[in-house]
Amino acid sequence: MNPVWTTRLARLAFCAVLLVILVAGLRSNPVPEAFSNQDKLHHWAGFACLTVSAWLAFPRTPFLWLMLGPLATSVGIELVQGLEPLRTASWGDMLANGVGVLSGILAILVMRRHWVPAQAE
Repeated sequence: MNPVWTTRLARLAFCAVLLVILVAGLRSNPVPEAFSNQDKLHHWAGFACLTVSAWLAFPRTPFLWLMLGPLATSVGIELVQGLEPLRTASWGDMLANGVGVLSGILAILVMRRHWVPAQAE
């Protein structure tokens, strides 16, 4: 596949992951849970995917920004949730988000050893 199209698809995937996280995090009612603390799993998986998709979409971005961007998004969402009447800000959620970002960074390090994404010029 053409590197330009690969980059465009990666950026589309990044935008889709970011949109899902923002919609789920900023809606007025929490996402329903099937089991206790299911939201922590959602936080972890969402921010791991956000971090990996950011690297795929912007492969030349330094690791510091790959960590700070998702973490800033996490803090912003939690602060807005603290302002909504049916939501609460949670340190546990921010911790799960942070673990997700670190998991994403670890996944990137493993992928970098075995595969380098195509880069558009």
